[in-house]
Amino acid sequence: MEVSGHSGVVEADSGSGSVTISDCRCRINANTGSGSVTASILPMTEHLVVDTGSGDVRVTGDLSGLKRLDVDTGSGGVQIEAAAWPAMEIAIDTGSGSVMVDVPGAEVTRHDGADRTVRIAGGGARGVIGTGSGSVRLRTTPAAD
Repeated sequence: MEVSGHSGVVEADSGSGSVTISDCRCRINANTGSGSVTASILPMTEHLVVDTGSGDVRVTGDLSGLKRLDVDTGSGGVQIEAAAWPAMEIAIDTGSGSVMVDVPGAEVTRHDGADRTVRIAGGGARGVIGTGSGSVRLRTTPAAD
C-alpha cells in the first residue's frame, strides 16, 4: 500500500503487506499485521503512530514538527534517520536487540536490560519505541539541498 501527498489524517492499515508513506502533511497512523512500514516525513507532520506485528520500520525526513512518536513492532527493527529532530524524550524498549543513537547532543540513559531513555534537545515532545525482537537506530542525517 502506498500513500503520498496527503494532508489531514492518513490511516493506512494492511493485514499483510508493506506500507509506504511519503510527502504527507498530516497525522499518520500506519498499521500492518505482517509487513514493513516506510515513512518519509515532512516538517508539518505532528503525529506518527506505527504498529507492525512483524516487519521493520524506517522513518526518514525532517521530524522537527513531531509532537508524538509511537512505534511498535513485535518482530522487526526500527530505523529513524532525521535531518532535524524536535526537542523530544523517547522511551525505548527492546525485548532483544541493540539500541544505537547517533544524534548530536542526545542524552541516553540506560535502564534495566535493553531499555533506554533518549533526550534530544532537553526533551519536550514524547516518543515511545518498542520492539519485541529487533534493534533500534536513531540517527541525524545531513539536510537535503
